[in-house]
Amino acid sequence: MNGFKRYFKRITFALFTLMLTCYSCSDNFESSIPYVYVSINRSLTNLNELSIPSGFVIFPSAGYGGVVVFNTGIPDAEYVAFDLACPYEADNTIVLEVDNSGIGTCPTCGSTYNLWLSGAIESGPTTEPLLPYSAFVSGGYLYVSN
Repeated sequence: MNGFKRYFKRITFALFTLMLTCYSCSDNFESSIPYVYVSINRSLTNLNELSIPSGFVIFPSAGYGGVVVFNTGIPDAEYVAFDLACPYEADNTIVLEVDNSGIGTCPTCGSTYNLWLSGAIESGPTTEPLLPYSAFVSGGYLYVSN
């Protein structure tokens, strides 16, 4: 009986750990930014701003509030892209102001976001990171999509 209890505890612990891991990895994040189809493909030769780390390009007519593509300079994760609409304001006319330090600032609520760190919150009243988009380079072209 003692062996059964030990076995039962181990199985219970393993199932609990598996369940917790699966739950924490689920993609249940719902942004306050409405879904807008994004599909950008541009030649990198026309995007000189992206040739150096901390360089960025803004596509004002893409996404909900515009899309910023930022060069992190990190191999295998060189380019990141985010919607420029502030998640706290959730208004496509209130867009972040981005600087070369990789910080985006909302001109209305003052929230700041770190583009180097996946659009993470730096400060302000916001409780939500920036809405990310997929960004990658292939054959000399930049592709951004959701």
